[in-house]
Amino acid sequence: MSNEADQAARQSWLASAEAAASLRSLIDDRAIHPVYQPLVDLTAGELLGCEGLTRPATDYGFAHVGELFDAAGAHGMLWDLEVVTRGACLAQAGESISGGMLFMNCTPLVVTDARFLEAIAGQVGECGSLSPGRIVLEITERAEIADQGLLENRVLELREAGFRVAIDDVGAGTSGLNRIMTIKPDWLKLDRELIDHIDIEPFKQNLIEFFVRFARFSGVELIAEGIERAEELETLIELGVGVGQGFLLGRPAERAPDLDSDLGEWLRECSASMQRALRQHPHAITVADVMSPALSRGAHEQADIVSQEIDHPRIEGVAVVDGKQIVGWRWRREIDELASTDPTALIGCGVRPNALVMDPHTPLIDAIRAVSTRSSGVLMEPIIVAAGGDVIGALTPREMLRASVRVASGSAAHGVPITGLAGRVDCDQRLSSLLKGDGQIDAAFIDIVDFHLFNNRFGFEMGDMLLRILAGLIASLVGGDEDSLDHVAAHLGDDKFLVVRTGENMKLSLQKLVDEFEQSSARFLGVAMRGAQPSGGAVQRDGDSAPAWGLRIALAPDIGTAASSAHDVHGIGWQLRWAEGEPIGLRSQMSVNQRSEFRDQVRRRRRSA
Repeated sequence: MSNEADQAARQSWLASAEAAASLRSLIDDRAIHPVYQPLVDLTAGELLGCEGLTRPATDYGFAHVGELFDAAGAHGMLWDLEVVTRGACLAQAGESISGGMLFMNCTPLVVTDARFLEAIAGQVGECGSLSPGRIVLEITERAEIADQGLLENRVLELREAGFRVAIDDVGAGTSGLNRIMTIKPDWLKLDRELIDHIDIEPFKQNLIEFFVRFARFSGVELIAEGIERAEELETLIELGVGVGQGFLLGRPAERAPDLDSDLGEWLRECSASMQRALRQHPHAITVADVMSPALSRGAHEQADIVSQEIDHPRIEGVAVVDGKQIVGWRWRREIDELASTDPTALIGCGVRPNALVMDPHTPLIDAIRAVSTRSSGVLMEPIIVAAGGDVIGALTPREMLRASVRVASGSAAHGVPITGLAGRVDCDQRLSSLLKGDGQIDAAFIDIVDFHLFNNRFGFEMGDMLLRILAGLIASLVGGDEDSLDHVAAHLGDDKFLVVRTGENMKLSLQKLVDEFEQSSARFLGVAMRGAQPSGGAVQRDGDSAPAWGLRIALAPDIGTAASSAHDVHGIGWQLRWAEGEPIGLRSQMSVNQRSEFRDQVRRRRRSA
């Protein structure tokens, strides 16, 4: 019998009363076996989560899951079948996906059913090990639905309940861009047909590049399905696709397999190489260059406890995480209000599931475009910057505007183009390697006291020059040889620097850095203020009437005993800088006096102007 005849015979059987009876028995017996296929963060080289898939028991007559759902659609049993398949995936997900995200398929017909939200919320509640923020509901493009408005409303309700939404099989269905515009998904899953041999098909590459740009500007994450060849994987990384799925990365299994360590290392190296090439562009300012440090707290932590932990005016809010998933953002005022009205309430309850999460490599211009497309209700929410599932910073609209002014005024980026030191991404990669080694590791967190006042007084161009002066001193006095493997000297953005060294104690070098910087900044400011008559109170140094500038340095000896990752190191730096509301550690002895004198001088000059 020919293949066409075989297919016709199978379709005839699937439409028969016999197949309907067999399907009903399978549903009643819950004869479904769940398996989980990994989804991999191609930048971090780590597991992002898994897609929950189902396999029918073999003795009911269905050759594969596709036949199962074809029969369910033909006999009006899609609702009953999906209740069983979802339940099976959720029941074992807690033990199978190790804190990551769970993706589950849903047909539009089921999603638009009035019972759907209550049903899935109840199943998730019974599961106990997952929250809605870690679940992504994949709506397939292969199924049509007449009422797109109803689908849009149902998706809106799901989002309000905390669930994420993806469109599956993008590029294979008939609804195409219309459904993307209607649903405005959090994730797009590119169909296997678009990925197959993409390394040798320029037309497909152009199409994927379009989707990458669309996703970046729209705040959408992109997943490439069906990756089976290394050449396909490398091409997708070069095109900027962030997440991959396919047999090359991991086959479906009862438990999500760990990512092969060699493959993870290769992914990180490949991604880092691409990012280094991108950063050679003189205008390649990324969100990592302008972000501020950010804290993260678990969705199941109590509001009163979190409120006490973030009791500092410089902390504007926290990213709310559940397992490895970032589920939203809570402003500090919201947490304080919740703590006062319901102290034991969990901060994850009611969090808006619309956080805009970006990779630190994302160009600033793309971040601005993504924010500009958001609805007015969430326009003022910050961008959460995360790498490998770890929150490393946040970018508020105010910071974005400030950075935009710098770009518009022609100033260079806050990273490698300004100072020549490693940026945040390179720094984290080298930190991870250092922390895996033996021996003592000391870290110094360095910034300029009230640098924003300097920029206000002298302008960003002069501020950049002062940063270059400091970077040069760091490289010569503290950083060691540029190619050395026993240190990290990095510019983290704005006026924030980090130096990490192994072996020797850095305190003497840091004290010398403080002295040298005070002298250099005094000479520099003498030039900057030439022709201006400073008001009384300016610091006199070597005959120059100019306020010298001081450093604030927080030294963390043997940081390797308290930190196991780059994320830990940055968190410790944040705590050290602002413990008890005041910077601590090694400081220029003149910094505090000079700071107050300069403030007075600025006020007098502004009044006179």
